[in-house]
Amino acid sequence: MQPPFPETPAPPPAPRGGPRSVFLRGVRFIERHVRGSYTGIALSMLLAFAVGVAAVMAFVLLGDVVIDGATREFDEAVLRWVARRRSPGLDSVMRDITALGSAAVLLVLAGAAATFLWLTRHHLSVLVLALAVLAASVLNLVLKALYDRPRPEVVPRVVEVVSPSFPSGHALGAFAVYGTLAYLIARLEPTPRLRTATWVIAALIILAVGVSRVYLGVHYPSDVLAGFIVALAWIAFTATGVMAFTHFARRRPELGREEKGLGRRGGE
Repeated sequence: MQPPFPETPAPPPAPRGGPRSVFLRGVRFIERHVRGSYTGIALSMLLAFAVGVAAVMAFVLLGDVVIDGATREFDEAVLRWVARRRSPGLDSVMRDITALGSAAVLLVLAGAAATFLWLTRHHLSVLVLALAVLAASVLNLVLKALYDRPRPEVVPRVVEVVSPSFPSGHALGAFAVYGTLAYLIARLEPTPRLRTATWVIAALIILAVGVSRVYLGVHYPSDVLAGFIVALAWIAFTATGVMAFTHFARRRPELGREEKGLGRRGGE
């Protein structure tokens, strides 16, 4: 009987393009030049780290621009434009949408998803999700304290908040949690159409949460963009790390058994 995770399976099909295939080409280059699976994973994680660093550098650049006041004119113009379009009905809708990025909703959602993933034996996926929630919480607290940007005063706020403004915690948390869930769920779906639908739904929710923070007058647009960039850095690192692990898992049976927790599809 053939073992479920053989040492030398047939090579997967060549990538066809896009960021994921570019990363896999890098992983396969490493695979051709190293012998040990763990060495390959370590080198691939360095590649994943480089992807995350690129996003971090974008955040630092944006932070410097914000501190220098270069975005103030644009930020305030957008806030005024949005405030002129407020209405009682739209205020209520935006309050509901912004709740999708609140800590309470994200924790409940992540907890429910983690329970399902654990019960279906996707244990490593639970770890990836838990790390996303933890990273979003810690990064939000640290970066807000570091930049200490006051909340907007240029327009009246629909809701009141007291914490610093930069980056947007709602935008960061929504991107980190919904983005990670979309990545983990898409790995389990059998068709490209379902995977695309998952990513589109997640993107719409993330974008709506970001827009709601500007509409409510509690964040500048640059705060929201910064939150998105920070979350992107984390997801880029974890997602590329997972791809490296699942790729090199084919080379050792014990890694293959661990890989089951990530819901690997054939041909990945």
